[in-house]
Amino acid sequence: MLESKGKGWYLIGCGENTQHQVLRTKLSFNSLKAIWITHVHGDHCYGLPGILASAGMGGRKAPLTIVES
Repeated sequence: MLESKGKGWYLIGCGENTQHQVLRTKLSFNSLKAIWITHVHGDHCYGLPGILASAGMGGRKAPLTIVES
């Protein structure tokens, strides 16, 4: 989901393949504002370590909000 104003975006759920799918887009992990984990099932949260690793390797320094609801 993209912000209507600004350049940030939000991720709702992060399954195992999410990281690879995001890398196929113009989105940047540096402009990712927050990640929402809707529930703790593997198909909704196992991609989190890979996303965090990609963000760090891509030079992200800003804190990233992670919400579990």
